[in-house]
Amino acid sequence: MDATTRNTARLFWIFGIAGVVYLGYVLYRYITLGTYFDHAEPDVAILAWRLASGQPLYYPPGTAEQITTAYGPMLYLLTGLFLKLFGGSIAASKLAAAGSCMVSLSAFSYYAWRRFGIGYVGIGALAFVCYILMIAPVSIWIRPEAHTVLLVTLALFSTLWHDRSDGWITAICVAACAGLAMNFKIHAFIYFVPIVIRYCLVGWLRKWPVMAVVSIGFFFLPFGFPDISISNYIAGIQEFVTSRDIAWYLFRSALKWSQLFLAPVIILGLAWAVNRDNLNRPDVLYFGAFAICVVVTFYPASIPGSTWRQMLPFFPITVDLFIRFLRALEGKRWGWVCGHVIVGLAVVILAISPQRRLLRAFDSNARGTAASSEIEAIIARYPGKTLQMGYGSSRQFGYPWTYSRPVLAFAGNPVTLSPIAAMERSYAGKPMVPAKLAWIKDCKTDLWLVPKLNHQTFGMGSHLAGGKAFHKELIETFAARYEAKETYEFFQVWACR
Repeated sequence: MDATTRNTARLFWIFGIAGVVYLGYVLYRYITLGTYFDHAEPDVAILAWRLASGQPLYYPPGTAEQITTAYGPMLYLLTGLFLKLFGGSIAASKLAAAGSCMVSLSAFSYYAWRRFGIGYVGIGALAFVCYILMIAPVSIWIRPEAHTVLLVTLALFSTLWHDRSDGWITAICVAACAGLAMNFKIHAFIYFVPIVIRYCLVGWLRKWPVMAVVSIGFFFLPFGFPDISISNYIAGIQEFVTSRDIAWYLFRSALKWSQLFLAPVIILGLAWAVNRDNLNRPDVLYFGAFAICVVVTFYPASIPGSTWRQMLPFFPITVDLFIRFLRALEGKRWGWVCGHVIVGLAVVILAISPQRRLLRAFDSNARGTAASSEIEAIIARYPGKTLQMGYGSSRQFGYPWTYSRPVLAFAGNPVTLSPIAAMERSYAGKPMVPAKLAWIKDCKTDLWLVPKLNHQTFGMGSHLAGGKAFHKELIETFAARYEAKETYEFFQVWACR
């Protein structure tokens, strides 16, 4: 490197370190926020707590305690590990996701050093951090995304051993990571296909069958724990699996945001224009396979209940491609410098607006933290009573307060109703589970906390396709059996009549 390129690399090292420090600050704010950002996060925490406290993760369908989930047990094992270590709390439930973010970043930085050289670590770390930040909070919350990103990053990391043992070490590691990722979301194998095409093509007739067996083995591995029933998991999935048509507004959103992940084509174009002889043909084919896989994810990103964020776990490969095409500019000093500036400016600028929204969200969710404190106070006020979270109508503004419902589970209270599972069940056209209805009819839960500002208890609308989230029978039964007793700042306490 000449003086100009060395100074450019050093500058991006400084930017990269600044990005890492800021990411640490964001993760700290998230962990210490006494609530969650999304209505599905609480279910993850509740199910992880069940597993950590020795309860079954998946109850049989038709039981009152069953909470249907599309996620495999790996998510709950990781989240529950920290709950087991540090006890039930909202902060502890977030440690696994935050840890995956930092391990991913560390692994990618080491990979960039070993694969491309010390001069590319700064731009690689900066881009990696900015992708986490521009897609936050999805990239840091306790749903599968942070862990899937880690697995994709580890698969990339394993390619450092590609030249050893005829690539078998890489092939086995990629297959293992893909199997574990599929345990989070069944379609997650798609994130690993570009790596397979780039590094596992030689001898594919021998490698791919072995990789398939390894992937299947690692997919089923978490089901070996005694409190995890694969039959109950499959039965629960089958209850609400339906063929979902593409929602075209979601498809358009996926098309728009795919540009974030396909952006290396800009540096590829620059390299083609100024130094095409230095382009590595396998890297170009790698990008082609990657682009096809991004397009394939348009379907899961475009069905009701989903978003373009299904593409999020691709971003470690996006950053990897950025660096590969930047490396192709070596020997063209100003082209190399311009490429770095283009990548650096692009990722930083794209991360600014999401960070403004995220910081505002931290502040606005302070009321959610206060709602958690109120739940703790109500639990203390009614020792020996069982409490559950109830829900209001679609016209009330207190739904985010219910994100604090894991506080009730951490205190040992039962959980029989989930708004997410209710929405999925209604969307699939399934009837009300009789055992859940009987639970309310028999007043098995002493007290229900229902958000204030309520017009019809359990009358909230579904986020999937309109209509009510909860069945009419539940709404009517609850109204007949319970009545409001006390009102606090955030919640009303409903007791059996």
